[in-house]
Amino acid sequence: FLPPVGTVVGAVLGGSVGAYIGAYLGEVWKGNQDVDRLEIGRAAFIGRILGVVGKMAIGVIILVMITVDSFI
Repeated sequence: FLPPVGTVVGAVLGGSVGAYIGAYLGEVWKGNQDVDRLEIGRAAFIGRILGVVGKMAIGVIILVMITVDSFI
């Protein structure tokens, strides 16, 4: 039970941290102020997490619908 959970959590957090770092470094390269860099990085981090959680929720809903339909 634990390895799949760790894999999913690691992928979600790893992707979100990657989005944060990428956005932050992009803003450094662009020359924006530190406050703007942090805000944009945080938005990328939260957006990535919400996107992945939303996709997973839709996938679970579809899986439940298919499972219920197979028994009816």
